[in-house]
Amino acid sequence: MVPRPDRAFHGQNVEHIRLDEWTGERPQGLNGQGVQALALCNRMSYHPAHGVMGDRTCVDPYFFPIYEKAGDLDLAVCFHSGMRNYQFDGLFHSRATTIWKAKFPVIGAFHAVVMGGLPDKFPKVRWGFLEAAASWVPYMLTDIGARVNRTKGRGLIPDLMKRNRLYVACQTEEDIPYILSFAGDDHIVIGTDYSHADTSSELEAMQVLNQREDISPDAKRKILDDNGRALYGI
Repeated sequence: MVPRPDRAFHGQNVEHIRLDEWTGERPQGLNGQGVQALALCNRMSYHPAHGVMGDRTCVDPYFFPIYEKAGDLDLAVCFHSGMRNYQFDGLFHSRATTIWKAKFPVIGAFHAVVMGGLPDKFPKVRWGFLEAAASWVPYMLTDIGARVNRTKGRGLIPDLMKRNRLYVACQTEEDIPYILSFAGDDHIVIGTDYSHADTSSELEAMQVLNQREDISPDAKRKILDDNGRALYGI
C-alpha cells in the first residue's frame, strides 16, 4: 500500500492525546504527519489497552468524544491484543491463562461494539480488530445473529461487517476460505508485526498469504491491499 502524502502510515495511542487537552485536530505523529488510526489506552497508563481499559470497557461513554472526533477526522478506531486491568493481569498471569488477557479482549470488543450500537452512534468511524487472528469471526457473527434475531428465528445478519464498517486482521495459518464464507472478502485485513514478537507477528505474512492456492486472486488483493486502504482511509 502507498500511504496518502498527508499521512504517515501508523496509529496513535489515545493516552498520548489527553482527552481533556485534545483540541480535535488530527494528532501529529511521525515526521509531523497526521496519523491514520487511534488505539485506545487507559487514562491512567501509557501502556496500550484495548477492549478493557482500567475499570472501563470500549463501550463506556467516557470514550464517546474520542469516537466522535475520530469520525470527524476520518480516523479508524482499532483494538489490539491485551488489556490494562491490573486485577485481570494478576488473575491471568500464567502461560496457561494468558489468552484471557491477550486475545479475548479483542473478540469481546468486536461483540461489544456491535451489541452496544457504536457503529450507529458514530456512523463515520471504521473499526479495526487486530492481533487476535480471525477464526473467531464466524462464531461472533453467529452469536450476534442469534441474540439480535431471538424473536424472529436465529440466523446470520446479512452484511453485518459491511454495514458496521468492521475489519478484522487474519493470520496466514488460518482457514481463510472458511472465514471469508462468513465475513466476505471486503473486511478481512492482514498484519505483519505489532512492534513486539507474539503469536500474531509474521514478517513474511504478505508473501506467505500471496502464495496460498486456496484463496482467489481477487480475495488476496483485497486482504493484502484494498481492505487495508479502506480501513485506514488511504
